[in-house]
Amino acid sequence: MAEKSRITAVLGPTNTGKTHYAIERMLAHRTGVIGLPLRLLAREVYERIVALRGPSVVALMTGEERIVPERTQYWVCTVEAMPTGIGADFLAVDEIQLCGDLDRGHVFTDRLLNARGLHETLFLGAETMRPAIAALVPRAQFMRRERFSELSYTGSKKISRMPPRAAIVGFSVDNVYAIAELLRRQKGGCAVVMGALSPRTRNAQVELYQNGDVDYLVATDAIGMGLNLDIRHVAFSGLSKFDGHRMRALYPNELAQIAGRAGRHTQNGSFGVTGEARPLNAEVVEAITQNRFAPVRKLQWRNARLEFGTPERLIAALEVPTDNEWLSRAREADDLGALKTLVALPDLRARIAGPADVKRLWDVCRIPDFRGISAAEHAAMLERIFGFLQTGPVPDDWMARQVKRIDRTDGDIDTLSKRLAYIRTWTYVAQRNGWVADENHWRGVTRAIEDRLSDALHGALAQRFVDRRTSVLLRRLKQKESLVAEVNDKGDVMVEGQHVGRLEGFRFRQDASASPDEARTLRQAALAALGPELHLRADRLYNAPDTELDFTEQGGLMWGDQAVGKLVAGADPLKPTVAAFVDEEAGADVAEKVRRRLQHFIDRRVAMLFEPLLNLQRDESLTGLTRGFAFRLVEALGILPREGVAGEVKELDQDARAALRKHGIRFGQFTIFMPLLLKPAATRLRLVLWSLMRGLDEFPESPPPGLVTIPAIEGTPDDFHTLSGYRAAGARAIRIDMLERLADQLRAEDTRGGFEAKPDMLSITGMTLEQFADLMQGLGYRAERGERPKVKAAATPDAAQAEAEAPAPETPEAPEATPDAAPETPQAETPQAETPEAEAAAAPEGETAPEMEVFYTFTWAPRRKPAGRPRGERPQAKGGKPKGKGRQGGKPAGPRADKPREFEARPPRKEKQIDPDNPFAAALMGLKTKG
Repeated sequence: MAEKSRITAVLGPTNTGKTHYAIERMLAHRTGVIGLPLRLLAREVYERIVALRGPSVVALMTGEERIVPERTQYWVCTVEAMPTGIGADFLAVDEIQLCGDLDRGHVFTDRLLNARGLHETLFLGAETMRPAIAALVPRAQFMRRERFSELSYTGSKKISRMPPRAAIVGFSVDNVYAIAELLRRQKGGCAVVMGALSPRTRNAQVELYQNGDVDYLVATDAIGMGLNLDIRHVAFSGLSKFDGHRMRALYPNELAQIAGRAGRHTQNGSFGVTGEARPLNAEVVEAITQNRFAPVRKLQWRNARLEFGTPERLIAALEVPTDNEWLSRAREADDLGALKTLVALPDLRARIAGPADVKRLWDVCRIPDFRGISAAEHAAMLERIFGFLQTGPVPDDWMARQVKRIDRTDGDIDTLSKRLAYIRTWTYVAQRNGWVADENHWRGVTRAIEDRLSDALHGALAQRFVDRRTSVLLRRLKQKESLVAEVNDKGDVMVEGQHVGRLEGFRFRQDASASPDEARTLRQAALAALGPELHLRADRLYNAPDTELDFTEQGGLMWGDQAVGKLVAGADPLKPTVAAFVDEEAGADVAEKVRRRLQHFIDRRVAMLFEPLLNLQRDESLTGLTRGFAFRLVEALGILPREGVAGEVKELDQDARAALRKHGIRFGQFTIFMPLLLKPAATRLRLVLWSLMRGLDEFPESPPPGLVTIPAIEGTPDDFHTLSGYRAAGARAIRIDMLERLADQLRAEDTRGGFEAKPDMLSITGMTLEQFADLMQGLGYRAERGERPKVKAAATPDAAQAEAEAPAPETPEAPEATPDAAPETPQAETPQAETPEAEAAAAPEGETAPEMEVFYTFTWAPRRKPAGRPRGERPQAKGGKPKGKGRQGGKPAGPRADKPREFEARPPRKEKQIDPDNPFAAALMGLKTKG
């Protein structure tokens, strides 16, 4: 009946509907078989037919898949797996031009010569096969199909300028990955299709492209074999490939096979080159666009009539030459090479007992080297499998160990790809009848592992080569749909469910992980979606109370924790302006509303914190010198060091001072200031306004509130401590109001004769004695350090009472009675505290020396008078010399001020019994001299 079968060769370029025609013809028959060049294409056609006729009548047979329902009518197979002896009514072989392929051509040639349907046979392929088919199949009829759309050449394009819906073709895995990575950065991502992918992974990747998640596809030449995709442009990244044996240039018909994928059905397509590929010459371009190629002259052939008597006879049958001028004996394939390797093993050769063993050995040698390992390693695995099959099926425990090592979904793309290649070997083994004990179990196990690995590989490919965020936003922008933005309480911006950045106040900060090319897309999408949100946010700010706003010590303006602007120096120090932080894309209305609200806030804050100063500025009753001095104080923001305006202060009469005091101005000995402006909030604002006036790049921070003294900061701008409300003196700075309290106490001291620090002085400043001495030196005093034995307290209450009842000494009274002032001769029967010097002198030899204490004596130390100063003029220390009790009645009350006294802690000399630490030592010394 096969002789009566109608044989038709349907020839033509790509996009002519040949495969679709074959499916229609097969479904017109009761049964049919169609052979396809790729497992991926077989799966695609299988799913199309299942959709039309249901899964119960459609079988899928490939090297690694076998789905055969009991009522199968239609068989969809790879060409190698076609069942040729089932007597189907219809038979078709797609891509018949692969008869000329050096590796697989002999299989296609065998189907051309020997495979027939009972009623109809179709061979689908390129026009280049017409002479060969006419010569080898004389009864064949020819049907030419024309391309539905036009194909044009567009030259070279950079990947960054690649049009959407384009496929970029590479010829190595590394090349494909490099292009995919570039597209991810520049275009949001791409799908990846390679022949080595499992159908599940390939379908998932194609779905990314087909549904518009990505606009670009990177593929190997696998897309040239009938994969039907919505491609408008094909770009070649290279024009040569490794064919398994050597690097060679692609033939024009191979280029046409791939380029023809552009333009599906009636939509025109284009092709070109990109990257390092050279532009195509005019002859090649014309051949591709006009579909004119040299015909195939030689078909690869291998004898299909095999003899299984002995391994040697089988090898001889496979190497039988041909005398047909259209046929060329195929070069040694992998299966024949493996057969020769195994037969050469003495142990294995000795186990081959008959034709059944030879047939089994040949079946084992046909296991493809999916793993791509060395020939020796592949042969060793085949030997092991053949050894098992000689005694029965492959053992379950051994099979389980092989697949367990592969059943892992961790790792990168390359690792997952290798595992997928490895599992294909065991999937192939499980699909062979009789090779495993429980075929259904192992087919299910290997298929499940392949599915898991396929899903993991798809996920890894998408994660590496698809920026879903950018691709989703690009698609929505391209479709000109309104984008929906959501901003959570943390400021994270989600557009169409994709995190694109943060909204900080009225400025969008996009995700820093985006590349420069992605950044433009993200910003475009985000700002398009954030327009309504920015208007609503501006309204909320405008209606927000002042309590929600604040300024920072660097001049920033905050709304809650969001920076919304900054202060800018104005013409008047008390009238700063604002600059709003608003993205230009937000619009002028939003920017102006934000600016006005911030200006209102800072104007009210200045009016509240500097109310006394503003009242002083507006007081029209002040005239003449008084008004001029008020202007100086306003200009200094409420604090003036007295030494800088000493002359002006002297010129103010009591009425003028009274008028100024009504505004809360205090005329201190060191500083003229407004106490209300020393509060922390006013100090913060004063420093910010002063920094704006000075044009500082970095504003100094105000001191922490509540501190009486702070460390004097070196390297700060002039007037910093003054504007902070402090006066620098030595290593520390003291708050100006507390300095005036200290000055009040110092007026009561003998600043020329010398005095020691009182507890109240240390309490006011909160300092240690050492720190206080440094402070006093900074204020213009000399500090003389000394040591003396520490006075011990009275031993018993009786002694203290006796001391109280003792007669008073004849020397003048001190303000406070101290042990130092006790008389030299103690009362009889009443223990008295001796002087420290007497205690030191009376200490018996060998006893511990008394505990010593440090004390300071402070004297006023004016600067030396400069040359040319009139005789008798007294020098002025910084801030003016404090008035004390240095002169009474025009006579000196103690030593000269420019010749400080010296104190010693050693025991007194016998001829001088007066205690030098006694505050009245100078007076006693004078009396003694007179006497």
